[in-house]
Amino acid sequence: MRPEKASFTSMFFANEYKDLSGNKGSVVKRLIVLLSLTFIALGFAIGGLEQLGKRMDNPFTNWVDLVVNYRVEKQLKPLKEHFLSQDSLDKYHLGGLIGWSAYHLTFNHKSHNPISSQKDGPSYIRRGRTVDFDGDFFREIINPNTGNIQYFDESAFDENRIPEWPCGIVVTTSLMDKLGYEPSEYPFVKHLSVSLEDGRDLVFLKVLAVVEKLPSLCDFITTNRVYGITQGNFAHYLMRNSISDSTAIRLISSKAGQAETLKEKAIKALGVTDLGVTEDSLSMDAERDIYSYIIKISSEYAPPTSTAVKAYMQSCKQGEDFADYSYLDCGDDAERNDIPHNITFSFKDLDMIRPFQQSIFAAHGVELTMEQVESSENFRLVTRLTTIMGTILFGFGLLSILLYLGNLIHGHILKIKTNLGTFKAMGLPNSALIKTYTLIALKLLAVALSISLPSAFMAGWLADKYWLAVGFSFLHWAIPVVIVLVFGVTYILIQLILNKILTATPGDLIYERLSE
Repeated sequence: MRPEKASFTSMFFANEYKDLSGNKGSVVKRLIVLLSLTFIALGFAIGGLEQLGKRMDNPFTNWVDLVVNYRVEKQLKPLKEHFLSQDSLDKYHLGGLIGWSAYHLTFNHKSHNPISSQKDGPSYIRRGRTVDFDGDFFREIINPNTGNIQYFDESAFDENRIPEWPCGIVVTTSLMDKLGYEPSEYPFVKHLSVSLEDGRDLVFLKVLAVVEKLPSLCDFITTNRVYGITQGNFAHYLMRNSISDSTAIRLISSKAGQAETLKEKAIKALGVTDLGVTEDSLSMDAERDIYSYIIKISSEYAPPTSTAVKAYMQSCKQGEDFADYSYLDCGDDAERNDIPHNITFSFKDLDMIRPFQQSIFAAHGVELTMEQVESSENFRLVTRLTTIMGTILFGFGLLSILLYLGNLIHGHILKIKTNLGTFKAMGLPNSALIKTYTLIALKLLAVALSISLPSAFMAGWLADKYWLAVGFSFLHWAIPVVIVLVFGVTYILIQLILNKILTATPGDLIYERLSE
């Protein structure tokens, strides 16, 4: 008896599935269309939210700037004290307050030969700004997960990702391109040549990273130390050769092993015997190494005269074997930037930006520009609208699928209820009928889903890549959750429909004594 029952159940399932799937699979095709549209809408909603999420977490977006004019400068100290307190940070969802200054540096092209006395390569004046290299803002700029970073000197950072060189520099790909470097050369570019004081001073800045973009439309960022030294606020940290009162003379050469030659020349030209010469290498890029030499005269001797030093340096530079250079002594004092050009308020989120604007005006008489506040509020509004619209579109798609499957099963059961009543009268259990039609509905859904998922992915990806470009993603936890939800809700709905109809007696089904 069991084989016969199993054979009947299998045959019944096959026939009913064929009938419910429609002529030439028309029902499955409609389900494929509904599911594809639903998952395309879901993919765009997820992708759009991911893009907005990155922008919301992006330090380039989640901030407002306050220009430090004369009025703000008078309020600078109480302003910092007010908004650096933990209560204010928590109240206005602030991540912190950052003072920074914008300035310009002159970068020399990679073809520039620092040893030559002739100007043999172009130079470019580029705008930069200061950044706290110990702060979260800098860590986000060099965060490898953002896709912003193109090259990163891992040797320059400890386990906490704080640079060991406070006088290093982070530059953009556009600046590197201007200086003649290809992306394949980035890992080999260790220093950039920078001219100060209208070309009178030459320094070399350590390249910490190359990124696609930097905040404030800048081509480079440095610490306040570099800004303070190069702009003259802490000029005593710029170690240049002093013609008068010299106890250390700095020279560079393209050749290694020149220490003894320099020492012999110094003994003759400066008239001192107690001196030392240290040699160090300075890697510029894959093709060039520069060697620096420091001639140190013992403090026991009177400093040589300016005439003697000048003559010594000129004799070294003959034949262009050596050249003068300077370097930055990055002392802690140079980190100070007491009156920055701008104050940046970074936000964890933008929910409290309007109350923040009102508070800063009421307490300090300082007004943020409405453009910054309104653009931030609009950004937050777009994010919320995207979430709402994505949820609505998915809900509408899910509802369409459920209504379609529910009406399909309900209409079919009502059409053959007389036959089902006969089956029940002959001893077919009610649970078998409910199980059969539930499995048919789930199989229809599974078959349609197996085609609609890859179809939706391909259609959405192609539309995003070649047309919309707003963000499309299937690699998200919401996709499997939605699939489980679709099957779960479908199962519950079909169970409710079948239980309502098939719990009737065989007589009620045969003689159609049911109310639809």
